[in-house]
Amino acid sequence: MHRDLSPSELDTLIRMIEVLPEPLRGQLLAQVPFVSASDGLPGELRLSVERSAPRADVKDGVLPVSGLARTQDGRPIGHFTIWMSDGRFFSLDLGWVTEQVPDELPPIGSLEVRWHGEG
Repeated sequence: MHRDLSPSELDTLIRMIEVLPEPLRGQLLAQVPFVSASDGLPGELRLSVERSAPRADVKDGVLPVSGLARTQDGRPIGHFTIWMSDGRFFSLDLGWVTEQVPDELPPIGSLEVRWHGEG
């Protein structure tokens, strides 16, 4: 069953897209209003994009961007990756580095985002 993204899920997705270069950033931001979610495994948020949304010019697999979440004192909480399939969002994954599986996303202010491309 699909649902709207929560505010924190939406904020995380947008925050990670914003560091990408154009035209990819614009292509992915154009998909955001068409994204819904279905829960996957712990730490994996399956994403679905309506077919009417434009596809991005991007390869299948991991998007070249990552987000590292830290506690207020700088300890890592977890790390985010975005997966793509057929030019559309496929999943937003959180690999946690804490002893317990988180039951909510880390605060957006704790997220350090990096693009892993050229230029």
